[in-house]
Amino acid sequence: MTNMIEEVKSLNLLICKYLHEKTKENNLSKYPSPLQLGIAKYLYEKQEDTVYQKDLQEFFHISKAAISEGIQSMEKKGLIQRIPSKMDARKNKIELTEMGKESLMEMERIKEEANKEILKELKKEEIESFIKTIHKIKEIIEKRDINV
Repeated sequence: MTNMIEEVKSLNLLICKYLHEKTKENNLSKYPSPLQLGIAKYLYEKQEDTVYQKDLQEFFHISKAAISEGIQSMEKKGLIQRIPSKMDARKNKIELTEMGKESLMEMERIKEEANKEILKELKKEEIESFIKTIHKIKEIIEKRDINV
């Protein structure tokens, strides 16, 4: 029997490695991890809102320690900044820096380029079938009413 979950994990790992190589080729020195890229996208989409660490924890369903590590790494790279809250001294608003926005846009461009490279090797029917299968798997998991 095929272990679909292991195949998906393996594919995800290969895609991450492929994108990492693409970023090196494009001299993107501030390469974010998949989590950091997700955080950057979230912050970009919510730039009109106030975002705190707890918001990120809840959105990504990961521990305080994991989010904290991602934020610290991004801050060291100059991708985000923490701004002390005027309402609560224990909280810091988290924002993308201009460098963070530029890195995000560059990563999105690289992802789109990589996507085109991969898709040109596949037939239209293969792509449609793959996407349809992914959507069906997502529906099955979402029906389980788990906290994803």
